[in-house]
Amino acid sequence: MIESGTRDSDLSAFVMACLTAVLREAEAAEAWKSGHRGQVSYEFQYAFARLFARFAVARPVAEAAQIGQLLRDFVDRCPEYLEKLLEKLPYEEDRVQSGEVFWSIWKGVSAPIFGHKLLRGSSRIWRYDEMRKLVRVLLFADVEWRDGVKEWAPVTANKDFIELAASVVGNTPAGFGALASLLSSVGQVFLPDAIRLLADGVKRANGMALLEDRNGEFQLEVLLRKVCYRFGTVIRQRPDLHRAVILLLDKLVERGSHTAFRLRDYMIAPLPTVN
Repeated sequence: MIESGTRDSDLSAFVMACLTAVLREAEAAEAWKSGHRGQVSYEFQYAFARLFARFAVARPVAEAAQIGQLLRDFVDRCPEYLEKLLEKLPYEEDRVQSGEVFWSIWKGVSAPIFGHKLLRGSSRIWRYDEMRKLVRVLLFADVEWRDGVKEWAPVTANKDFIELAASVVGNTPAGFGALASLLSSVGQVFLPDAIRLLADGVKRANGMALLEDRNGEFQLEVLLRKVCYRFGTVIRQRPDLHRAVILLLDKLVERGSHTAFRLRDYMIAPLPTVN
């Protein structure tokens, strides 16, 4: 009943109070050995997530920053529901193109997620999978893009966010897999240079098995197939990109990828550098 673009301070405060209440309810439900699972209204939670997205991207930047801070405070408290809230925002941003409003929320909540110690732990640890999913949400890895889309203006205009994310979580299974998925979809605009982000992640992994993440191997294989066939000549003429691609192909070959073996054979010989 409340217009998403309302500037009435009392109505805005009411919606924020509802957001806080639903987050606290989710926190109680997601607590270790919680006995509150049956007391949560999932029907309300999911409906609220859709309405929250419309409300959030219609805020002034200052209010959006406050929303980002509130969500940030609940990263460890209800990551499962936080994922449901965040995953609705890109679709709404695509509709209204709020720009700085969207990114003030997105960047505000990203720091504790990208820096979370669970991402460097085991998938068998409690809440690892929730943190992994949050990383994928923040890197737009599972957005249902329209067929043929290779670029999304909010991502293209915020390359620094992608590069920062790569420097922080690119050497974790969750971050590596999410980046590979992004670069295969709307991150294609950053190719072929962005392939170095993944190679750098491998170099900084210190032996961590980056391809152990769910679908990580498949996503990397899909990406390298696109890169090699679309930019093969450019890559073979540029030593930095050539080394990066061969490094990534080697990782797939080690895991028995026949596709990577064929691609490596095709890409292995460099070409004279073009000045």
